[in-house]
Amino acid sequence: MGNNIAIVKSLKGVCLIQRMDKNQFNETAFVDSKLNNGDALNIKKRAHLSLVYLDETIILTALEDTRLELVDTENTRTLNVEYGTILQNVKSHPESGTFRIETPFSVATTRFGEFAAVVDPSNGADHFICQYGSLEVINLFSGKLIQIGPEQKVVSNGLGEIIKAPSFAREYPINPDNVPLNNLVEEIDDDVFENTVIFPDFENKDLETISNNQTVDIPQASLTESISPTDSVSVLEKNNNENNEENKMQEKEGESFLSKIFSIDGMARTIFRAVFVYAIILGTSE
Repeated sequence: MGNNIAIVKSLKGVCLIQRMDKNQFNETAFVDSKLNNGDALNIKKRAHLSLVYLDETIILTALEDTRLELVDTENTRTLNVEYGTILQNVKSHPESGTFRIETPFSVATTRFGEFAAVVDPSNGADHFICQYGSLEVINLFSGKLIQIGPEQKVVSNGLGEIIKAPSFAREYPINPDNVPLNNLVEEIDDDVFENTVIFPDFENKDLETISNNQTVDIPQASLTESISPTDSVSVLEKNNNENNEENKMQEKEGESFLSKIFSIDGMARTIFRAVFVYAIILGTSE
């Protein structure tokens, strides 16, 4: 224990190392970081790490939210996975021993092949998916053993149940280090977006609206030149003054008319006119 057995080849995000003689993950992993027998790795969210054993017989990729421990013995090479997703590529080698993955519910062993292990203690199940080669999986609670080959999978749970079934390509986890750039863009189904306008042509739409409404674009400069704030204020004041003068004239005319009627001279003249008219009426009647 403690001797160097692997090296970090690539990583992204935050990946922490807990050395065998430590009790916590207090060391950050970097490319070319050496990993010793008994070391543990904690892969954080949105991160992944790939490592290769020094004899180049095993390449591992640990995806996000994964915690594992590297343990080597004389005849076996074991990966203790507490939780997470591991992609393994085990190359056949005359001197290579048995490669084991041990989880809370299962133990998977192989001498060559490529497979994925998805360990989910919260759901109480392990999934092992084989791409090529062969893999044996034993359930730790029931002792039942199943062997699978390419395009097959095993589901093993904490109740002692273990099931063999066909696997599909979409079930196999994607390796971030081996994905072509073209595959990162999802294909859009033309039937789904047939009647959907994703990027409308706003410029053409504006031109159509202007032509239909027959609007006229008046330059802002001409508006500011024709009517200024000071001119508008003066016009309003002039109109108010004219209205006030007109009202005063009407009031004066009404007052002068009433004053003429109700003054002493006005009353005398009114009485004289009434007597004169009355005398004429009597004379004509006689």
